[in-house]
Amino acid sequence: MANPLNVACFGEVMIELMFEELPGATEANIAGDTFNTAVYLRRVLPGEHKVDYVTALGEDHLSGKMLDAIEKHGLGGTRIRRVPAKLPGVYSITLDDQGERSFSYWRSDSAARQMFETNDGPDFSILDGYDVVYTSGISLAILPDATRLAFFDWLQQFKRRGGVFAFDSNYRPALWESRELAAERTHTAWTLCDIALPSLDDEMALYGETEKQVIARFQHYNYSSGAIKRGARAPILLGQFKPKEFSFPVVSEVADTTAAGDSFDGGFLGTFLSYADTGKAALSGHQLASAVIQSKGAIVPTPSDLSVA
Repeated sequence: MANPLNVACFGEVMIELMFEELPGATEANIAGDTFNTAVYLRRVLPGEHKVDYVTALGEDHLSGKMLDAIEKHGLGGTRIRRVPAKLPGVYSITLDDQGERSFSYWRSDSAARQMFETNDGPDFSILDGYDVVYTSGISLAILPDATRLAFFDWLQQFKRRGGVFAFDSNYRPALWESRELAAERTHTAWTLCDIALPSLDDEMALYGETEKQVIARFQHYNYSSGAIKRGARAPILLGQFKPKEFSFPVVSEVADTTAAGDSFDGGFLGTFLSYADTGKAALSGHQLASAVIQSKGAIVPTPSDLSVA
């Protein structure tokens, strides 16, 4: 890998609403799966490396505040498009007694859907010059299908130039035209992926497979590293060896699992890009996610000793 690295995470950053127990109390933040990962990646990856967030926002006051917040997290925002007459998406989180979350979204006409659109068709030039590109199935789902296909074409050129593609399927059925199309496009992404960061429950839901079938399928993709996230259980490590399970400590007190997978991805990527060690990367991801799920919200303070030494 080049040193220092230029890393891009692209997707949708939204307004996050968390309703508190007190009547009328609501907390608003900004979050979104790839944005959460970018924030945690920035915290773990040494400072000489650059992490940019790539998306589209509106030209409204709130979008401006969101751009300020992105930069306050230490992320580069110079590639963010501003789209007239469009607004950022919004989502709310409801937590059950075990900290498990459910979501409601208002994002069908958000600015982020236009991040690659031009009058002449999809344009991915805002991703030029990066060494690593990370995105998710949610980010693909919000794009027009023609843009998804054009992205895969661009991705092949990016990889031929030595670029590294990291991907998390993050399957959200409501965002896709059909499960069949989601499965097809996600499969294409996995075939092009260098660092694979799937969640077991997403893959089982998307492909109708058992855990053993998911693990077996991931032995046939041509990635160099990754991990299958399994919630509270230890991840299955992926790479140029037979998939294997490591034993990691389990968190006893869980407040909010909203960004569990996102923070794992950030910790994993930050460490793998530094050391090229899948086991060390998975441990870093697990430690970071374990810290994050003990607080409410997607972006929370994390211990400084989780940074890569």
